[in-house]
Amino acid sequence: MNIILNMKRKIISFLIILVSVSTLSLADSNNVLIIVNDASPDSIEVGKYYQKKRNIPESNICHINTNSKSSISLKKYLEEVLKPIKGSLKTGIAYILMTYDTPYQLTIDKTYSLDSFLCFPYDSIPESFNKTYIGETNPYYNSGVHFNPNGKYFLVTRIDGQTPDIAKELVDRAIYGEQYISEKYGKCYFDARGLSAGSAYYNSDLDIIEAYSIVKSKGYDCILDKNSSEFTKGECPNALWYYGWYSYNNYNDAFTWKVGAVGIHLDSASALSIRGGPSWCSQALKRGITATVGAVNEPYASPYTRANLFFKYFLNGFNFAESSYMATPTSKWMMCMIGDPLYKPSDSFKKVDNVPPKILKVDYIKDEEHPDTAVSVVIETDEFTSVKLEYGDGNLKEDEVMKLKHNFDLWDLKPATTYDVKIVCIDSFDNTVIKEDKFTTSDVLPKGVEDLKAEEKDSEVRLIWSKSNEEDVVGYKIFKMLTAEKVPKLIATLPKDTTYYLDKDVINGKWYVYNVRTYNKKDILSPKAEVYVMPTELVPVEGIKVDIKDFGVVLSWNKVNSKEVGGYIVLRSKREKGEYKKIRKVFEEKFVDFNLKKGEIYYYKIITISKKGEEGKSTEPIEVKF
Repeated sequence: MNIILNMKRKIISFLIILVSVSTLSLADSNNVLIIVNDASPDSIEVGKYYQKKRNIPESNICHINTNSKSSISLKKYLEEVLKPIKGSLKTGIAYILMTYDTPYQLTIDKTYSLDSFLCFPYDSIPESFNKTYIGETNPYYNSGVHFNPNGKYFLVTRIDGQTPDIAKELVDRAIYGEQYISEKYGKCYFDARGLSAGSAYYNSDLDIIEAYSIVKSKGYDCILDKNSSEFTKGECPNALWYYGWYSYNNYNDAFTWKVGAVGIHLDSASALSIRGGPSWCSQALKRGITATVGAVNEPYASPYTRANLFFKYFLNGFNFAESSYMATPTSKWMMCMIGDPLYKPSDSFKKVDNVPPKILKVDYIKDEEHPDTAVSVVIETDEFTSVKLEYGDGNLKEDEVMKLKHNFDLWDLKPATTYDVKIVCIDSFDNTVIKEDKFTTSDVLPKGVEDLKAEEKDSEVRLIWSKSNEEDVVGYKIFKMLTAEKVPKLIATLPKDTTYYLDKDVINGKWYVYNVRTYNKKDILSPKAEVYVMPTELVPVEGIKVDIKDFGVVLSWNKVNSKEVGGYIVLRSKREKGEYKKIRKVFEEKFVDFNLKKGEIYYYKIITISKKGEEGKSTEPIEVKF
């Protein structure tokens, strides 16, 4: 009887805990305001992805519209970013989540972290700071309590990275970490420098050593390095938690990150560039880290997010946003928090993953230009995996980054050849799935078009190329698109003896991309020959005549018959491929150049201009020996 009662009590307690966790999760979800940039479809996609994954109300999505996607001026920030956000803030909002393609650098008198200022949306911002300014005291610093929204101060993080897929995966990685991370899940690495007391950076080094002790006391497998050098490639497998330093604007590629991993690198430019470049945060996100913190500009050591405080809170029931800000002494400064604000792996019920991953899809995409020798293999799985790809006679490609989608580019393949493929996918618990498959490359391509040129006219484009003498070539296919479009359309198929094409279905002032390709009897296309062209009323002048007189050179040309033409600009150089200087603007089809030396060679170009002063394309150089 007592056993049954005890079991009932445990079940009831368990259900109470489940309800409390569920309620907390729902409350946290209601407390997030997601910021998307309407100028970027990718930003909207990332924001909506996060909203659905975290069950956030759609009314908690705030739309801004700015073309400043990395750095933004104070004036634009106030109007294009801050104003719509303030209009969307409502009671209960605690977290502001910026998304991919929203600006993260705020330019005032120098570069600051936009997110750090956005924490205080109702505070005024001066147009410049004095030289001694190093931010303000963070009111939430080391408070030791869960963040309580007060409508004045907010915790700002972002889901971001080099691609929209990397940004979206941050929430997937966080959710996985909440379900599976335990003390035995991965290894923890702390890279101090063994500095002596009295060093300017001694306190920062002590913080890292103390962080090691905190994490180790929780039962995690930890490694502490006190050498001055950083970890090197391959030294940090299965990395779960990391804090270390120092190399400026550089990623030390020592880690294979577990799904759910968090790492912070003390570096003055660690978040200088989030979406590319060598910065630590950018490269760590690309390589599969789940959350990180970095500086967009020189922060100095003492205002940097502290190692000991971050892990003290993060491993004791506080989420990523709370832990990051409680570990950061300074606000309105340089630090940028990248990751899901709600990520909290420390107090959830842990599961053991013993189910092999599933391969959802494998696509073999032949290279557009070289389908006979190059193929991209795209592998999608139902959970994060690393992948090994074996193909052909012992060839091996490997991607250690745990991802949902892997892309391998295979080059130097043989035409018209079938390749055997073996795909091995391994998840975070070493569960493995193997798939054997095949793909076949295309036949040998016909030789491509040579000497392709484009002549732009008023409302028409003329394409010219050299005739193909290849026996297997049947003819040519013409493709066209606007530069803003992604996929060209077939507009003409021509016989082999054709060497030009006239397109009158164009609009002046718009840039077009044309590519011309040969095709053979099997309808296999050659690599493309491509030109960019913009038809215009401001066409280059024609019928140029040169008349050499004793007093100088007289240039004359045919009139360009357009109401938009306002005149011409004459340019001159002493070298055909040298710098051409504008020497005269004329309003008739004639120019006389007096300032010449006998025996010298001069080169002229003529540009047609509109009545508004807009310049068209120039003529080819005209050589004149005086």
